[in-house]
Amino acid sequence: MTASIHALYALAVKKQDYPAQVMLQWFVTEQVEEEKTASQVVEQLKAVGESKTSLMLLTGTWGSGAIGPVDRAHRRRNMLAISDLCPSLQYS
Repeated sequence: MTASIHALYALAVKKQDYPAQVMLQWFVTEQVEEEKTASQVVEQLKAVGESKTSLMLLTGTWGSGAIGPVDRAHRRRNMLAISDLCPSLQYS
């Protein structure tokens, strides 16, 4: 997903589509946050190790909004919406 966002941003820069660049910056920021969250999840899973009890406690915190699963379908819909809003950019 990161590569797709960066590709769209590069295309917006190339086409000098400044409104698209501003909008895409939000997605870049979101992606950085998502990657940070994913790294946190990996580190937490490593720390839990083989403990089923710890894993249950850990996954219980994810639903609280502290760390949640990545929703790729939702992201893809957002990326396709960018294409609709910024006709100069094409995402497939």
